[in-house]
Amino acid sequence: MLFRSESEARESDDVVVVLRGLRRFVPRRGRATWLLWIISHPELVESDEPAQFDGVFAASAHWARGQGEEFGVPVTPLLQATNPRRFTPAAAPADSGASRLFVGSTRTNYGPNRPILKAAIDRGCQPAVYGKGWSGLIDERLIRGDYLPNGKVGKAYRSAGVVLNDHWEAMAREGFLSNRLFDEIESCRH
Repeated sequence: MLFRSESEARESDDVVVVLRGLRRFVPRRGRATWLLWIISHPELVESDEPAQFDGVFAASAHWARGQGEEFGVPVTPLLQATNPRRFTPAAAPADSGASRLFVGSTRTNYGPNRPILKAAIDRGCQPAVYGKGWSGLIDERLIRGDYLPNGKVGKAYRSAGVVLNDHWEAMAREGFLSNRLFDEIESCRH
């Protein structure tokens, strides 16, 4: 699937940043500077795609180094980040919440399930789970909700004893860090 910018609002923009994930996006040429930031699923980026943009960034230094030659345009590393006002040690007292916490959907529409959650449950852990699609797949007592509002994630991470996180295999292999790692690290800084 591919998306096009048909919005008239683009006509007055100076800079447009396209966050590349699952779908290709075709920039609408005009006065704006179009930047492509590849933040996930690098295996889906087609070789002719980056040349359509004025600048290309990738959320992996490792992957960016190897792709410039293939794409014929420079790819600059630009890692993802987090909001330090939301993900902060001040969000909650450490170890005051769930002993183990997992926030994420099942991903059953995209392939294999979440390996870190499966491994934890197989080893007898009882993590608090927030995310869509878990009903019928794991013990219902573990499910705390289909959704944890982003405004509450910092507090949940800071208060958890252990935060479970995993990543898409292709992204991990290519050095694309899960954005939740930045959230978790910032929540625990001293």
